[in-house]
Amino acid sequence: MALPQEPRQKMINIMYLVLTALLALNVSVQILNAFIAVDNGLVSTNKNFDKKNANTMELFSKAYEQDPLKTKPFYDKAKEVQKWSKDLCNYIDSLKTDLKAETDHITKKQADTIKLIEINAKDNFDIPTHILINDAVSEDGSKGKAHELKVKIAEYRKKIMGLFDPGRDSVTANIGLKTPNVYSDEEERKVTWEVANFYERPLVAEICLLSKEQNDVKNVEATMEAYLLSSVNASNFKFDKITKEVVPFSNYVLLGDSFKAQIFTAAYSSTQNPRIIVGAVDTLTGKPLPGGKVDSVRVANGMGYYAVKTDHEGSVRYAGSITIQKPDGSFQTYPFVSSYLVAKPAVVISPTKMNVFYISVDNPVEISAPGIPDDAIRPSFQGPGSISGSKGKYIVRVTGGAGTTCKIGVSAKLLDGTTRSFPPQEFRIKKVPDPIFYVAGKKGDINITKAVLINSPKVEARMENFDFDLHYDVISFQIVVTAGGYSKIEQSNSDRLTPSMISLIKQSPSGNHIIFQKVSVKGPDTRPISGANVTIN
Repeated sequence: MALPQEPRQKMINIMYLVLTALLALNVSVQILNAFIAVDNGLVSTNKNFDKKNANTMELFSKAYEQDPLKTKPFYDKAKEVQKWSKDLCNYIDSLKTDLKAETDHITKKQADTIKLIEINAKDNFDIPTHILINDAVSEDGSKGKAHELKVKIAEYRKKIMGLFDPGRDSVTANIGLKTPNVYSDEEERKVTWEVANFYERPLVAEICLLSKEQNDVKNVEATMEAYLLSSVNASNFKFDKITKEVVPFSNYVLLGDSFKAQIFTAAYSSTQNPRIIVGAVDTLTGKPLPGGKVDSVRVANGMGYYAVKTDHEGSVRYAGSITIQKPDGSFQTYPFVSSYLVAKPAVVISPTKMNVFYISVDNPVEISAPGIPDDAIRPSFQGPGSISGSKGKYIVRVTGGAGTTCKIGVSAKLLDGTTRSFPPQEFRIKKVPDPIFYVAGKKGDINITKAVLINSPKVEARMENFDFDLHYDVISFQIVVTAGGYSKIEQSNSDRLTPSMISLIKQSPSGNHIIFQKVSVKGPDTRPISGANVTIN
């Protein structure tokens, strides 16, 4: 009996990563709520595991009553597994309480009962990172609570592995709960499990992932208890209660992908295959409805494997039944009803500043796709320029094409190894606006005294109403002074009035006009800008 691989859990593990960058921009409260919905689903699944495990232990108790000598070794081990699992889950609960209390500035008593949706600091990642990684002390997370959790998981796994028969490699090979370092292609090095999972993640994502770790523990507990129960020689034990179980690999499915689920009884035999059907069945009796269509589910080693191609969005409800032979030779049917959600694949491309790209500057862009890890996304730029970056954060550099548009295309490698392309999104290309020329702190048509002008020799170029942190410096300009019927022109090759300019200004009478012209500025590029007209008071 091998622990089943769980693409569902892998999907849950990566879903919370996808929206982290958007949370930092406070783009949509729906993204926060998505994490909360996933956590609610995990909590519900964990409760179902608790019921399932309680039923298994009840069966163990009955087996012990009937044959204590044969059952005791396995029953004692099952109770140890139950205790180890409870201790680890309780520790994770206390860790979640600490995270909520410290991040939301509430008491631990309040944090024990508060709902995730009621927390104000849902998108805070500084405090959770400090608690879990303690990055002020160790960049690899070795001094944070995440490392403490990693140690406890490793200890739990070691004790679980010690219960297996060394000869049953099929079980031990798939027990899961591994916490290896993760290789980063972008950084060309490995990062620790702590950093890969808990560094700079918002509070709701941290809580969600911790619930997922509890889910893994309870899944191992369920597998171990069932494995130990089956080792008691179940052929001689007459079950009086059997629980049906439907475990989908994921309740989140992209349109066009396949929905996959495992359908099995909680106390099942790996040598006796039940008959499983899905389709138009009576939800009370599990029998096929007259004229309705039913499909048989493939069964191997006592477990059913269900897969159906999705063709529309929304919630999909399905029903079926499991029929198993009882020890007396008769058959018992257990109906079931479940559902899953089909979502249309979507890509999110969010310019950090605004929905345009400016020429010759760094345009920061964050790209993510629901259900797909950031490191699996491959963006491409269609237009005059390029895109660079990794892990959801990118820089677009546009080299020309003012007044036109460009596009960003995205492809991603999915968990099954296939590559999916998403529709490109279009952006406008604009030239960086001209800075405004300032003389003595003023712009445009200026009326100032001769003394103020002379005592403010530096001229400036200021960016106004522009979201980027961009600067231009004046590198040259001219002044034109008209007096006595003729014009005098002076040139400055800096951002300051020259001595000749100051001398000419001193000679200008009140009411005289001084024109600042041929202003040249330098920033990301070099360009001419408009000057100013000054009237001497």
